[in-house]
Amino acid sequence: MEILQNIGESITEAFSKAIEAHIAVALVKDYSFSILDKAKKSCKVRMMVGVNLPTPVEVLKDLRKRYASNARIYQGDFFHPKVYLFRMKDNSLIAYVGSANFTNSGLNSNIELSVAVTDQGVCEQILEWFNNLYDQSEPITDNFLANYSTYATKWVKLRQEREKDFQS
Repeated sequence: MEILQNIGESITEAFSKAIEAHIAVALVKDYSFSILDKAKKSCKVRMMVGVNLPTPVEVLKDLRKRYASNARIYQGDFFHPKVYLFRMKDNSLIAYVGSANFTNSGLNSNIELSVAVTDQGVCEQILEWFNNLYDQSEPITDNFLANYSTYATKWVKLRQEREKDFQS
């Protein structure tokens, strides 16, 4: 086990070598595509994103376009994990679990804490956890995007108002 502050380089490298990637995060921004583009075409990507912190609608549309039903939304309880799990060519697993969302600042510049997990038993448990929640999640649909767009717009406006109040 290794403790890391920023996992951007580790995630990028893992994507370039993995045959499977299982991502569960609360927030994704367009920066993630620069990392996802490093994944080999043969790498199966499954991603689950929450709705509580508004991932931009355009990012969700792009995820759906790239990964179809393998890009999913979790709409149950407040969804706040930051889990990146990779299966490598030799069938070994490595997981990065911590506080880093799939954003440029989350992976590269914020003060975050993540743990690189190489214990195969623990990684298998993380994969089981992922699969259980993935089975409860839903594909990104046009109907979802239409409803979510209204929510995300309101959330951003409220955030801007709170930041303005704080700066006053």
